[in-house]
Amino acid sequence: MANSRVVTPAKNTVIDNPLSGHFRQAAVYLKLPSGGEHWPQGSLEMPPDGQLPIYPMTVQNEITLKMPDALLTGAAVVDVVQSCCPCIKDAWKMPNIDVDTILMGIRIASYGENMEVSTVCPNCKTESNYDIPLYNVINSIKAPDYTQAYQIGQLEFVFKPQNYQSLSELNLANFSEARVAQAFQDDDITDDQKKKIAEEHLLKLVELNLTMLAGSTHSITTPEGVEVSDTKLIMDFYRNADMNTVREVQELVSELAKQGKTPDQKIQCMECGHNYDTPVEFDYSTFFG
Repeated sequence: MANSRVVTPAKNTVIDNPLSGHFRQAAVYLKLPSGGEHWPQGSLEMPPDGQLPIYPMTVQNEITLKMPDALLTGAAVVDVVQSCCPCIKDAWKMPNIDVDTILMGIRIASYGENMEVSTVCPNCKTESNYDIPLYNVINSIKAPDYTQAYQIGQLEFVFKPQNYQSLSELNLANFSEARVAQAFQDDDITDDQKKKIAEEHLLKLVELNLTMLAGSTHSITTPEGVEVSDTKLIMDFYRNADMNTVREVQELVSELAKQGKTPDQKIQCMECGHNYDTPVEFDYSTFFG
């Protein structure tokens, strides 16, 4: 029997792990659609070559993505992104135009380039599974031009992408809206209670929408040339602006978001040969599985 030697380190002694050289390594390097713009100071340490290193997920990361509450709040995605992308220091501040690219990079690093999607041909109605090369999807994402100024009335607006925290808050609001809709089906709740719930919910939605508009606005410049970029002052403006101005801003913000959206991917039906576009869905509970 071979001799073995057990070394017990002294108390409070820090020792190097002999296995550290076999820890996970960066498997993917990606350029972000934003090019690192629109990240608040301290939230991202971009390498000099602009290539973001991305590591495969750990077992703990996979477990985190199976927690419903953490997925709902966005905390699970934030934890996994910061674990797999060490250059990202605050994933809550990810611009929305970078989120899909980062998540696809993590999936590629963890499971490989191809992702299976299920889709129904609009021509023959056949449901089939297809492998979509995620690098192709990443390369198809284009960042909108957020340097352009828009004139609305006498004011000049410059916008910026929403961050992941704002998107998570919107998802929570949508979930809350579904809960409110369910409450109205409850016969045990009186009409007065339903009215109160609806009013409170409506006020929250209005406030959330205004907050998102303010968070999507880089600056507003007056006719006198005064540029306002303070989010609180912009929020105050949206609360007190006329309805038509707010609607125009909403339309512009929505259009810019569409321009930065992950494009649909082209599919050819294996049954009838029909060509059509299919969206790449990002259900995070299944996207990483």
